[in-house]
Amino acid sequence: YASTPMVTTLKLLLAIALSRNYRIRLGDISTAFLHALLPEGQRIIVEAPREYYPEGTFWELLRPLYGLKTAPRCWQDHFATVMKELGGIRMKSDPNLCYFPETDNYVLVYVDDLMIVGTTPDELFDKITQHLLLRPTGELKEGSTQSFLGRKLRHTGQSIQILPADGYIEEMLQENGLPNARLAATPGTMGRKTTDGVSLLPDADISLYRRTVGRLMWLIPIRPDVNYATKELSRSVKEPTEDDLARLRQTLRYLRGTSEHAYTISPQVT
Repeated sequence: YASTPMVTTLKLLLAIALSRNYRIRLGDISTAFLHALLPEGQRIIVEAPREYYPEGTFWELLRPLYGLKTAPRCWQDHFATVMKELGGIRMKSDPNLCYFPETDNYVLVYVDDLMIVGTTPDELFDKITQHLLLRPTGELKEGSTQSFLGRKLRHTGQSIQILPADGYIEEMLQENGLPNARLAATPGTMGRKTTDGVSLLPDADISLYRRTVGRLMWLIPIRPDVNYATKELSRSVKEPTEDDLARLRQTLRYLRGTSEHAYTISPQVT
């Protein structure tokens, strides 16, 4: 279990930052899971590394190691406790977002990545470092580009653009053998027919089809222009046909020609 902030929350937070001229700082928590303690009553015994300890040496864990199923949950509970001690209020709309009313700051957490937005992010950053091994990774300001939630954020001054991570679309094209395919003007068409419409794909192609549709679903929060096409493609993930594959390739060719398109947030202050 590892809770992920909603992209909608990220968009709203960036819009608030732009409209109120807030600063945006980013940080990373080193060895995040090791900050938390295991729940009371939970006893876990592990064998010590044989490279360094005699065979038959065992440890009783006090803190959750990376790889334990309970580790992400323990960490998030610990982080929530720290935020509460510092005066933060955990939002019911998205538990990964904390608001600090006394200083008008927000903290959005994605496992061990933090985004601090507000009037005094430096002061809050320093307070958090007293409890956690938080190191700065940058500041999203005019002319800069940072990464968060697996996406790329570009600040232009009047707006913030959200783009896929570098190489995300190119990897999909490469996997599907379309790195140099001709471009398409539209993301898809329901009327496209190439076969009898019922010929199922081979098992290897079915696996690739499902993986690609999954990657498209990760993309649609910042690319609403492929939302409908992806929704239609996802209806066939159980038994995709040759026609479904043709529609998928159409969507990928469209993305190849629009890979630099960005979701732009530019609030109007009245």
